[in-house]
Amino acid sequence: MSNDPGKADPHPDRTDIVPIVPPSDSGKARDQADLRTDWFLQYLVSLLRNSPMEFGITLQVSGMLVSGQLVSHKTYFEGLAIALSEGLEKFPDLADTFKTGIPSFGVTPANIESNVDIPMPQFIHLKNAKLINTAGHDIPRGAGVWWRGRISEVGGFILGTFSESS
Repeated sequence: MSNDPGKADPHPDRTDIVPIVPPSDSGKARDQADLRTDWFLQYLVSLLRNSPMEFGITLQVSGMLVSGQLVSHKTYFEGLAIALSEGLEKFPDLADTFKTGIPSFGVTPANIESNVDIPMPQFIHLKNAKLINTAGHDIPRGAGVWWRGRISEVGGFILGTFSESS
């Protein structure tokens, strides 16, 4: 998609490419929620909307650091379903409910019309996430967890993950 009106779009049939379009400052009053939400972080999250791609990111949220792999909401809900069902060997019906029900939360329309505005994401999803405390230690130790948070609550971010030096 080209942001230049004089150029033809080199990928007219691709719906997975989202142009970088910063919020308009055209004189319209933006509400307070828009002012708290980082449009560029929303853009990065939207790039993963229909993609298996993932990359490392560290977020500053309420004075804590959260570091992990940014994933699509589909990948998040599929992974969360597996993680929740793994500890339920004694409750197979509940495990099956998690395995089949939770992934449906990550379904997006496959054929979005090109003229329909797709809302910007409001949540960010990480896998192998770790909270970093003020002493610089990972919580939890070892493997990370599935993490979901509001983009409007993120105070800042860096691309790449934080890890404790040994």
